[in-house]
Amino acid sequence: VDAPPPAPAAPGWDPLADSDAPRRSPRPHHRTRVQEPPPPPAPPPPTTTAPPEGEGAPATRTTAPPVVPPVEVAPIPSRAPQPVSADARFCPNDGVDLRAHGSTVDPHAARAAQATQPDMKPFAVGQYRCESRLGEGGMGVVYRARHADTGAECAVKVLLVRGRTEGQMAERFRKEARLASSVRHPNCVAIYDYGEVAGQLFYLAMELVDGRSLDEALGGRAMPAARVEAIVLQVCAALDAAHAAGVVHRDLKPQNVMVRAEARGDVVKLVDFGIARDLNAGGTTLAGVVVGTPAYMAPEQARAEAGVDGRADVFSVGVMTWELLTGRLPYELVGTAIQQVVARATLRESVPPTGVSRAVDEALARATEPDATRRTPDVRTFAAELGRALHAAAA
Repeated sequence: VDAPPPAPAAPGWDPLADSDAPRRSPRPHHRTRVQEPPPPPAPPPPTTTAPPEGEGAPATRTTAPPVVPPVEVAPIPSRAPQPVSADARFCPNDGVDLRAHGSTVDPHAARAAQATQPDMKPFAVGQYRCESRLGEGGMGVVYRARHADTGAECAVKVLLVRGRTEGQMAERFRKEARLASSVRHPNCVAIYDYGEVAGQLFYLAMELVDGRSLDEALGGRAMPAARVEAIVLQVCAALDAAHAAGVVHRDLKPQNVMVRAEARGDVVKLVDFGIARDLNAGGTTLAGVVVGTPAYMAPEQARAEAGVDGRADVFSVGVMTWELLTGRLPYELVGTAIQQVVARATLRESVPPTGVSRAVDEALARATEPDATRRTPDVRTFAAELGRALHAAAA
């Protein structure tokens, strides 16, 4: 039952002056906070009617002000907003008809939000049906999926944007899709499709690699020189193709290299162009912003210098090669992430010797030279030097 309308507000009264509600009109499907009406204006003093001058004096008549009954407004109980199911017609928070306001919740986005749970159920994203969870990274969750029409298997990376950085995350995800799809090479994961759902869920469909990461394959143990040669030369081929397309990966590490065992040997796939830099788009990355993984980061990248180019990837692949040959990182990582970045930014020496061979150590020392102007100029040169050295060491 609607309460009777409140008494007129006093002149100059601001209904938001004492309220913590925002000073903008709420959206139709959100609960509006009810403002308790102001106290009614003070009643005027009683008036007395006097007889006209010269007439008799009739009894004095006093007019009392009208009595306005107080209006009681029931407060809204404080509670957290209730989630909206995918097939909801009415909002559970305020009962507003979602379809009438064009606010129908997209079922793909709602299911994807629930898919981060360990007991996830299959759900659809665009033309793909995500069936099981493969892993999670800084840019989203990756699922094993199938195309709805062809049934072809693929991997789908899903990013559900929300919070204050949703705009930045969405733009970074679009950038990854654009840059990764521009690099075409057998040792780079192929990108099939990209799309958005309801402006809040972004997905990237890519080649499914049935294998494991190079970090898992390494397992903290040194690899034979022959196997390291086969793996690193494929990584260099993928990076060379990326650099030819004007793309610098900037986050090369064993976790971003997938390895699939085949009869002919290890097949390598380079993944995750989430923080790659487009050399053809000036100003894509601003100076002063540090991106990457400190353990494999080139000094100029740690200093957030403008104009970081393919030589940063040369440094990273040199560090990764040293790790594959020894089973450990060449530099001790201590302190917080910021302290690690500072240590890498002030690095003054190349990686120490591996003990494999002098030629291998010299190739790695040139690749990990802290001064980019004195470093191995490109991955193709590094691959040639390292290939000869490792081939001789494995003979």
